[in-house]
Amino acid sequence: MACVQFRGRALLSTAVLAFMGVGAGAGPESAAVGNHAIVTAAYTAGCAPMQPAQESRVETVRLPIPHARGLAPLPGGRWLVVASARNGVFIARRLEPGVPISAVTALGPQLEGKVELEGLEDVAADGQGNVYLLAAHGRTPRGDAPESRLRLARLRFDPQGELLEARQTRALADAIVNQIPFLADALRRPPARAGLKLEGLAWSAGGELLVGLRSPTVTESRPRPDGSHEDAVFLRIRNPAGPFSAVPEELVLGEVTTQNLGGQGVRGLAWDAARRRHWIVTGLSAEPNHPVASPWGLFAGAEGSAPARMRLPAGVAVSDPTGVALSNGGTHLLLLEGSAADSRVSRIPLQFIEEEPASTPKVKAREEAGA
Repeated sequence: MACVQFRGRALLSTAVLAFMGVGAGAGPESAAVGNHAIVTAAYTAGCAPMQPAQESRVETVRLPIPHARGLAPLPGGRWLVVASARNGVFIARRLEPGVPISAVTALGPQLEGKVELEGLEDVAADGQGNVYLLAAHGRTPRGDAPESRLRLARLRFDPQGELLEARQTRALADAIVNQIPFLADALRRPPARAGLKLEGLAWSAGGELLVGLRSPTVTESRPRPDGSHEDAVFLRIRNPAGPFSAVPEELVLGEVTTQNLGGQGVRGLAWDAARRRHWIVTGLSAEPNHPVASPWGLFAGAEGSAPARMRLPAGVAVSDPTGVALSNGGTHLLLLEGSAADSRVSRIPLQFIEEEPASTPKVKAREEAGA
């Protein structure tokens, strides 16, 4: 017979307790979860000694990179971080729970003469040493559309994390203009008028790249229980390496898809290989020309299924995240928030992130305006 424990108001099997990082016990024990102490008692004889519960503390660390937008892991515990400034690419030495950031190195000088990128929004790693960088593919707030904002780039690193190659292409912009009329039309508008803005990039099952749009969104005519009527737009790049080969191939786009993200657009994407799903940070679709206090949300969804809204534990300090990633062997979620002075990252144990009930449609509200 399996050991069964009563924790608060929940009766949990050993399998569930193991998932939570809590062992079985023969007598009353207490474990800290969030800001609460949960008393645990075992009622079945023969249970193994109780193991300490995994700490639920949310950590927030300063990242000395202004206007950071996205991040992805590199070999050796390094992280590649992109920022909106020209060739804003950086290497952070550590971003693990309990470990301070030891150093940040700017790759800009190494990229000179190889790529010219502005308005970088997100980054995705394929796990084989290739890292893809996504520019906004849209106009500046003033309405300009320089070539440097219409590019996808690929960096190649060796197993020690040293840069081997940097290439860029505007193949994605050309594919959008030539194949997707409503997005080509959006490219003519600035962000404040729901102009084209790509902000999410993630690796995907089958070796493809998933691209998430902040704007425009697509209006859904059918009424919904949560009151939203705008769907976020996603693109899929079938051959990410093709445009970067010695003889460049034409970029191949998959079918344009939409998802209900509570009426919001995509601000950041991350692929969770262990759970075969994507994490999605969402926010206001149109980008105002002035600071606006607006809600944001976190969703997760498996390939081919509707994303579910997720509930975060107390202590998450970021108020306007634009980047998301998995850290520490896939046990922690990282949320990145950039600002003019520097940026910050909240690290959250995944076991304390829960799916919200369908009856609670609201997203997490920002705690401060203009952060």
